[in-house]
Order: sequence, then C-alpha cells, then structure tokens
Amino acid sequence: MKAILIDDEEHARNLLALFLHKIGGVTIVGQAGNARDALACMRERLPDVVFLDIEMPEVNGLELAETINGEFADVHLVFVTAYDRYAIAAFEQEALDYILKPLEMKRLERTVARVRKELEKGAPIAAPASAASDGDAAPKLHIRLFGGFEATDGSGRRFKMRTSKEKELLAYLAAHADSRPHRDVILEQLWPEEHHQKAKVYLHTCVSYLRKNLKALGTGPIVLFEDQRYFLDVDRVAIDWLLFRRKLEAIRRQKTPAPDEIEDVLALCGGPLFGDSDYMWAEGMAEECDQETAHLLLSLAKAYWDRGEAEQAAQTAERLCSQDPYNEEAHRCWIASLQKLGRHQEAVRVYRKLEQTLRQELQLEPSGITKRLLQGNSRTP
Repeated sequence: MKAILIDDEEHARNLLALFLHKIGGVTIVGQAGNARDALACMRERLPDVVFLDIEMPEVNGLELAETINGEFADVHLVFVTAYDRYAIAAFEQEALDYILKPLEMKRLERTVARVRKELEKGAPIAAPASAASDGDAAPKLHIRLFGGFEATDGSGRRFKMRTSKEKELLAYLAAHADSRPHRDVILEQLWPEEHHQKAKVYLHTCVSYLRKNLKALGTGPIVLFEDQRYFLDVDRVAIDWLLFRRKLEAIRRQKTPAPDEIEDVLALCGGPLFGDSDYMWAEGMAEECDQETAHLLLSLAKAYWDRGEAEQAAQTAERLCSQDPYNEEAHRCWIASLQKLGRHQEAVRVYRKLEQTLRQELQLEPSGITKRLLQGNSRTP
C-alpha cells in the first residue's frame, strides 16, 4: 500500500516511517509537515492511506481531513496523535483508525492490517476532483431547484438521501454553488437553534451521508471542503439555478438582447425556485428570483413589441400579468399589443380587470399613462 505521512514534527514522521518499514508491505510515497504540502503531495502521488497528526499549526489535522475526504473519496485516514480527546471528532471525519502517541508496534500492526483488509475489498483509488477531465467516465450529478428539488445522475437515476437535512444541505450547496459559503454560515442557516458544536456534528454527519451516497451513485467526489468552506465541484454537477444565473448575467451585459436569448433563459424556469420547500434561508432567494423572472418576461414582451410581433408581445405580457396581477407596465404592454392587433374589446376587458384589482385589493387607481393608453392617446406600452 502507498502511504503519506503528515506531521509538523519531523522526528515523529521519521519514527512512524521506521515502524512502517519494519512492519513491511507499506511504501511511503511522501511526507509533509503542513496542509498545503500535504495536499500537493497527495494530488501527485495518490496514496492509499494517510497517517495524519491532529495538532498542527495553521490548519489542524481535523480540518485537513475534511478537505481530503472531499477531494480523495477512497483514501483511508489514520489519525496519529498524542491526545485522546479528539477521538470522536476523528471518527466524524470517517477515519479508519485512531492511534495514540507514543507509538506501539503491535498497535500499528493492527492498523496496517485493517487498512490492507479495506484495500483488498477492491475499490480503486479515485483521482482527485481537480484531475477530472472532460472525458471522465463518472456521470455528473444533475440538480434541479426550479419547480422543486431533485437530484439525478447522468442516466436519470434519482439520488436518494436518507434524511431531510441531508437533502436540505445539498439544496443549500447547489443554491450557493457560485459563492462557496463558510462552514459557520451553513451552521447558522441550517441549524440556527443548535449550539455551535452540536450543529458541527450534524453538519459533518450530513456531509458524510452525502459523500457515501454519491460514491454509491458513481458520480465521483462532488462535496468539497477548502478554507473552512463547503462547496460543490461545479465541473461534476449541473445545476439549473447556476445556469440560470450565468445566462441572466450574460443577458444583462447586452443592450438589446434578442427574444430568443431571453426565451432561452426563461426556459430554465420550470416552476418556482425550490417549489414548495419551506427552507427559511431560501425565502429571500425565491422572492428575488420571482422579481428577476418578471423583469425578464417584461423585457421579452417589449422586445417582441419593438420587433412588431404584437401577438407574441401580447402572449408574453399576459403570462406576466397572470403571475403579477398588479404589474401596470405589463398590463400596458398587453393592452397596447391587443390594440395593435385590432382586438379593442379584449383590451378594454384587460384594463377593467386591472382597474378592479387595484381598487379592491390595493385601494389604488390605474396611473394616468395607463388610462391614456386605453383612450388611444398613447401608442407605446
């Protein structure tokens, strides 16, 4: 088996290397005294097992283990430490074993035998997520947030999660795929009522479930951890919300986007963001998305109007009015388009319905520009 030793004390690494050499069957392919060098060595050498100290400067072993678990799905972790108080936290990181210093040969022999037994089960060591290429055979995970949360693999198989919090965590990471939220922010958003330490245990448990279930699905490493931040590998996961945001930004950079470009963005919205999920942290995002979608629909209606395509403008404006019955600008576009099509009675009915809605529900009157449009004194929506 290939092993990497990580400890900030060189003599501790040398002693461990000596013991492993005496046990036999272990090839030490690298050593490191800090997290940065350790990850660089792992990405180059792809070990089977990592012997990892816990108390190290800057990034401790437990934090480094979170990163390793995300990036190297099949590497086994063995903690080697002088302190037994970290045992529970170590096994939260899915450590295969936990050895106390000073080292004892017989205890280390049992650990090596345990690692060898795991390796003999036949699971190949996966390359890190950063090494994945366009031709990677691992299927992507497809996450849908519009119209309700759903996750499937490349062949359409649904991704099954054992707890509601596991599902919520994946939804949260997908919704924030372009921002890499800090671990403490995730704790505050998903477990606001829990003590920080207890919430951390819940988070680690959910991450562990996700990684195990994703591994069974065959998607490769997707849930990553770096600099105290959890995030999804966007090269391995397709998210409709993320694609919507990127296309929306591209539209905003254009002075006069074509209708088909706006339609392309709107086609991603297969229903309200998050559907009927009641996630507290999602409420603001859903409201903002509704506003952005309404703005897109209005832009689309006006784009059709500017091109002289009154029928398409009327249909688009009607679609927006059904979502937002108080939107006067959308109603003006609808009315103007109907008038241009010669459907004057229908235009009057649209105006009367708007007038009734504003009076009964908001105690307001239509604006002067809307009234003038109906009277034929204005030719633009």
